[in-house]
Amino acid sequence: RDQVNAKKILSPCRRLPTEVLTEIVIRCLPSYHRGGSPLDPRAMHWTLLHVCRKWKEVAIGTPEIW
Repeated sequence: RDQVNAKKILSPCRRLPTEVLTEIVIRCLPSYHRGGSPLDPRAMHWTLLHVCRKWKEVAIGTPEIW
C-alpha cells in the first residue's frame, strides 16, 4: 500500500507547477467548444473537478474555463 501511495505522490501530473497545469487546461478546453468532440463541454469542466484535489483547485481558480 505504501508503494502505491508513493507512486501517486510521484506522478508526473502531481509534479506539474500549478501555472503549467492551468495553461494546459485553458488550451485544451476550447477544442471542445468548437464542436470537435461529441462530449458536452460542460461535462469536461465537471470532469476537471473530479480528477484530483490539484485539478479541482486549478479548475475552480481559473475563471477562463467557466
